[in-house]
Amino acid sequence: NITIKNCTFIKNVAKGNHTQLPYRDGSGAGIALLGCNNHISNCTFINNTAHGHAGAIDIVGGFKNESGIIHYLVANNTTIEHSNFTDNRAMDYAGGVHVNGTNTLIDNCTFERNNASFAGAVRLIGENSTVRNSSFVDNNAIQGGACYIEGENATINIELPIDATGNVT
Repeated sequence: NITIKNCTFIKNVAKGNHTQLPYRDGSGAGIALLGCNNHISNCTFINNTAHGHAGAIDIVGGFKNESGIIHYLVANNTTIEHSNFTDNRAMDYAGGVHVNGTNTLIDNCTFERNNASFAGAVRLIGENSTVRNSSFVDNNAIQGGACYIEGENATINIELPIDATGNVT
């Protein structure tokens, strides 16, 4: 159970070669979390860089070692709300947010000018992912410029940016 509120993360760097097992070097330049029941609210992430995954936030379940066999666990029940992600980047995937787990909610967030090779702003892996009341502007990736979501029962409700004349920008 991790709660992070009212924080600002500017110009942080996660260095490393981002190997998957047993460590996640170079991932989560702003926040790297291992575990379930995470709540991030009213935070700002600006100009963070990950040499691996997730320029701003990387949330995964972690690892469990049973008799020498390493089992990967997912990060269930994550909420990210009322937060802003601007000019973050990752060399691999998810310039803004990466969550590998079920029951993920991203609500009332803004993603602007985030970049990654894959999933420019958000990458969610797992069932029951919801992105709502959020805006995505000028994010960039080879695939999934704004969002890449993999899993069953995904819901996306994105606010489109509207200019003064009522046109989508």
